[in-house]
Amino acid sequence: MKHLFCFLIFFYSLSKCQDIYRPTDTANYVYKKTLLSKLDEDKKAFIQSVRTEPSEKRKVYNNLYNSIFDGLIRDVNNNEIYSYPKLEDYIRSIVSQFTSYEENAKRLKIMISRDEVKNAYMTINGTLIFNQNFLTILENENQLAAVLAHELGHNVLAHSKNKVDKYVQISTDDELISEARQIKKQKFNKNKEAESLLKSLVYNNQKKRREDEIDADKKSLEILKGTKYSTSEILKLLKILETSDIEKDSLTTEDFRKILSLESADAKLFSGEGMSEYTSIDENFFKWNIDSLKTHPSCEERINIVKNLEGNQNPVFEKNHSMFQELKQAAELENIQNAYLLKNYGRSLYFSMLYLKKHPNDRFAANMLSENLKQLKIARESKNYGKYIIFPNPKEHSRSEQLFYTFFDNISNAYLDKLVILSTQKNKP
Repeated sequence: MKHLFCFLIFFYSLSKCQDIYRPTDTANYVYKKTLLSKLDEDKKAFIQSVRTEPSEKRKVYNNLYNSIFDGLIRDVNNNEIYSYPKLEDYIRSIVSQFTSYEENAKRLKIMISRDEVKNAYMTINGTLIFNQNFLTILENENQLAAVLAHELGHNVLAHSKNKVDKYVQISTDDELISEARQIKKQKFNKNKEAESLLKSLVYNNQKKRREDEIDADKKSLEILKGTKYSTSEILKLLKILETSDIEKDSLTTEDFRKILSLESADAKLFSGEGMSEYTSIDENFFKWNIDSLKTHPSCEERINIVKNLEGNQNPVFEKNHSMFQELKQAAELENIQNAYLLKNYGRSLYFSMLYLKKHPNDRFAANMLSENLKQLKIARESKNYGKYIIFPNPKEHSRSEQLFYTFFDNISNAYLDKLVILSTQKNKP
């Protein structure tokens, strides 16, 4: 609690973040309690809505609704969903411009997530989950409006509800159930037949999901045409999303020396043993057709479809340029804090180092670096270090992330103690 208090003091002291409204503990408690109550009501309402369905279908519906809402409730309880009034209000102000679908826009509920993945998505109860870190890759409010219009498009087209209905239909389809039972009874080629049936179901499902994304793109174009926002920013947004998984910032060995205040950094600390075994891509056992497994069509495909549709000729529009810039500038710092509050100390430390590379004198990021190092020291002492410093994997991690995880995996307890001392001394007023 002492550490949390200290870094919040630093956070409030930052001029770039001073104006971002932070709810009091009481306001957070009320927000959380109200949200949990509403989610519980929604779950009961959805379960009640299928009470007249045949028993087999009703059972599948109930399991799905319980799973969906219990997942959202878990995210709220774990503080992944959190109160961020300034961003919530800003999003509402943009959505209010979507007058061609005014009723859908008014009913839209908004929740902000600490998840570091740059994403936004609609839930079955008409709630838009917006991951705060998404702001870091957007260039202007118009692009944010394009994101929101796309998600409202999913809502207008009832994609979430349709997916649930389709799943229930497949799960209770007598013909499919009979086919699966027949496969189970076979003595020969059982695996091959089961694989064939599974592939058919998976491919069809993913194909429908890709079609839904394109339909939501088309609907977003229609929504934005009725506003002052430029539809051309949809194309720019898709180009940004095409490379959003490619890390733009990176750490070098020299960065470690500078950021961690080291006189030198032993090259051995950055070399991992046995890394070669992770570099080859194994063939999938089922030899899936990769294109058919994509839940989203390629951005290039989406760009080609959208640019052939009629848009408006409006210039790029921003209802509140200063608000967008304020929230965007704070987004990276928010991401550092969010990872810490979710107890993802390794990720929070990594984000702190990336930020300090660009802003070496930033007090908040420096304090967060120190706090995360202290948490890792505690984790080392409690034999819990591997939860935060995982083994680097070239299939999943960028070169920069591999360097980070390799370094912190290699350092000794004494070396980690040294880093904690150095960072603490550096942060003394």
